[in-house]
Amino acid sequence: MGIEQRWLATVEFKTASDLALPNGDMRVTRLNDWLHHAYGGGATATLFGWVAKSIVTTGNGVLSIDEAEEQAVRWINHCLETLEFPRAQIVSKSVIDADTFHAELNVVGSRELSDLIGVSRQRLLQLRQEGRLPEPDAQLAATPVWKMSTIEGFLWGWRRKPGPVPKTANAG
Repeated sequence: MGIEQRWLATVEFKTASDLALPNGDMRVTRLNDWLHHAYGGGATATLFGWVAKSIVTTGNGVLSIDEAEEQAVRWINHCLETLEFPRAQIVSKSVIDADTFHAELNVVGSRELSDLIGVSRQRLLQLRQEGRLPEPDAQLAATPVWKMSTIEGFLWGWRRKPGPVPKTANAG
């Protein structure tokens, strides 16, 4: 039996402006949870769509990087259809060896990311638990670490609204 190959596939989707996901839409959070648990990936909302990632391994007919890309797109599209996402165009796809370390010096930890988006570290933890942040690229003993390239899409779609969540008034 050969060595198992693992690839990280990233697919970026863009919706038509009239089909953009509204603020507070939980479908990207559900997509993130599904991709994380089923395929070791995740999803993040962007200003005009979303970015979805999955890990694909050799086996089940996947023997090459091209087949890994095709499999990831199939899995992600299945999730999107099931969660009733609006129609969207794939604007970029990339597949890399998931086990190869790619050195990138432009990284942030929890403190830097919380400063960057203007929230407390406690709120950042809540956002992570809610699946509203991209998965960290690495977990150090002291902090999770994100490459700036990982959080760029998130930053485009981030809409911070200061203050507590407003209570809805009962119509009466």
